[in-house]
Amino acid sequence: MNSPLTGLRSEIDEVDRQLLVLLARRFEVVTRVAAVKSGAGLPARIGERIIEVIGSREEAGLALGMPSGAAAAIWSAIVEQSCLYEERLMQLAAVERQLST
Repeated sequence: MNSPLTGLRSEIDEVDRQLLVLLARRFEVVTRVAAVKSGAGLPARIGERIIEVIGSREEAGLALGMPSGAAAAIWSAIVEQSCLYEERLMQLAAVERQLST
């Protein structure tokens, strides 16, 4: 069935593909962040930075015409997954350090 939704769904699929490419790039940076934090003895979660990131993304989203709360909700999930990934990487680094001593 070829309806007006077909083209719109294809457009959304393409936007989603682009978002995934950018999110993968973000996680590459998160990998480097985890290494720096691990070496400096910093925690994965730095509350002040988390609040700053989510708040600034919400402001930017609103300025771009997104519904209120949408960007904050999306970035809350992104930041949570980033922190979980950082924690896993930092735990692995700690184990590797222990094994090498």
